[in-house]
Order: sequence, then C-alpha cells, then structure tokens
Amino acid sequence: MKILILGGTVFLGKHIAQIALERGHEISFFNRGISNPELFQDQIHYKGDRIKGDYDSIRGSSWDIVIDPSGYFPRQIKEAADAVDSASLYVYISSVSVYPDLSADAVDEASELISLPDTKTEKITGETYGGLKALCEKEVQRCFSENFLNIRPGLIVGSDDPSNRFTYWPMRLNKGGEVLLPGDPARQIQFIDVRDLAAWTVSSAEKGLTGTFNATGPAEALSMADFIEQSANAISAEYSGTWIPDKFLLDAELGPYVEMPLWIPDFNDTVNIKKALDAGLTFTELETTVRDTLEWALSSTTGKKYSAGLDAVKEKKIIKKYNTSVQFHKDGNNG
Repeated sequence: MKILILGGTVFLGKHIAQIALERGHEISFFNRGISNPELFQDQIHYKGDRIKGDYDSIRGSSWDIVIDPSGYFPRQIKEAADAVDSASLYVYISSVSVYPDLSADAVDEASELISLPDTKTEKITGETYGGLKALCEKEVQRCFSENFLNIRPGLIVGSDDPSNRFTYWPMRLNKGGEVLLPGDPARQIQFIDVRDLAAWTVSSAEKGLTGTFNATGPAEALSMADFIEQSANAISAEYSGTWIPDKFLLDAELGPYVEMPLWIPDFNDTVNIKKALDAGLTFTELETTVRDTLEWALSSTTGKKYSAGLDAVKEKKIIKKYNTSVQFHKDGNNG
C-alpha cells in the first residue's frame, strides 16, 4: 500500500513508519522537515507546514492510506482532507481525552464527548485539548464519510517519548532510595506501549478497518500498586516506597499527572477497550515495556530536560514532612 504519514518522525509517527516499512509498504512523509530530519532518508518527504495551511507539496498526488498523528485543530483536518481527497482511508490519531469524565463507569466509544464553547480556538491547553480532538474527529467523519478510522489512545509510553509521563517511573525506581508513591495504591491506571499502538494502527489500516476505537491498555485492570511492583521487579530495583494520601500531596502543592506522573487524585482510568481488543489489539508484557523504556532512557537522556517528573529535592521534602506528621500522630495517640 501507498501510505502518507502527516508528521512521522516523532514518537508515535516514527514507530508507525518503522512498522509499515518493515511490512513492505511504500511510505511518504509530509512535515516541516524540522524534527529528526535524518530519519527515513530513503523515503519521499514532502515539505509543508500544517499550522500555516501549506499543503501545496502533496496536492495532486495519491495514496491508499493517510495516517494523521499530528492534527490538533479541525481546520487542519479540513485542509488535509482537501489535499488528499483521493485516499481510500483516513486514519486519525485522537485521544481518550475527548471524554469529559474518564473515571465514569463504562466509558466507551458511544459515550458523550467534550463540547468546547469556543469551537474556533487554536490554543492547546488542559481545558481545550480534549475538546479540540473531539472537533477534529467530527471533521474527519464529515470529510471522509465512512472512509475513516478514529483511534483514541490513552497515555502512549515507551522509547522516544518526549514527555517523561511514564519514563519517570522506571528511571525513579532504578535510582532507588525512598520513593514517593502517590495516592491510593488500588487506583486503576491505563496506558499503551507505543509499539503496540503503532502495530495495531498499521494492521487496522491494512484491513481497512473503519469507525472509532478506544486504544489503551492493558487488557486487564492494573492498579498503581501492581504497576509499581511489576515495574520494580522487571528492573530488579532496590527501593523503599512511601505511599502518601492524595490530600496530603495536594496540600503540599504537588502537581497531578505532569509533576507526579500517572497520578490524578481520586481518579480511576476505566476506559472500555473491548471493541479494539475484538479488532486485534494486543499488548506487550508490562515488564518488557518497563525494561525497554529504561534502557532507551538511560542511553538517550544525557543533558535532556523533561517537562514531567518530580524534582528529587521536592520529593525528599514531601516524604520527610509526611513521615514527621505520621510519627506526630502516633506519638500523640500513645501519649
């Protein structure tokens, strides 16, 4: 198949391209040529800027499949659709963030989506991201009728992840010492290895799968406590863990999710993925994802500053303050 990837040289797009090439597909890229320009030099690269609406380089060409992991605004979808209108399938990488409440029971593909008050905004914030993705999905459906595949992943993790929202944990556990463990140990979490998402995306495109699918994991429920234990075992980490309640962490002004990866107070990830499982989505063993992520991180993070992750000094201060408060209450009860 002839596949055009809109982007394709960063994280998910890169993995999609690698798998598609391994399977013998003809791959082309459309991007600005700025991020990792050394990649895939034997393939065709069309230069253009989606922010500016510049699609001139791909007009008049044709592809069987277009894969879009880089569209954030509905305008970008419409402009891309106009430029690749001959494609038989448009694959859009959306997000489970389109749902207003991910912790609600039975969140599935038919659940209500976020509705943005300002549908014209092109400012990506924590308040607009999910709503913009929902608007993009609607534009994909409008432009391609039934010839589209909307994929809604959760947190994507693994090698090449620039965010540190998962990588933090293998790195922190590997460092050892006393580790701050956030909130309720039984809280449910979800994420997907980038390789699993990329492989399923390519397989789904090959089969001509259409419709909308939640694509996160694992297949079975995973608690934060089990995640920590399995991750530590995978890398033979020597550490001691201190579980600290949500309220204490919030009072200590610890920032959820970004500053403290995988932590959202009083929140369980419960997105239903049965539809994707029935359509062939499979998962790498957690231990393998953790080991491979750590290996990549240790080999590639020299001098790199991440946007996510808890500062070591702040971690020690919070743990010390919490342990002091626990001891105070113990002494008070004994006295």
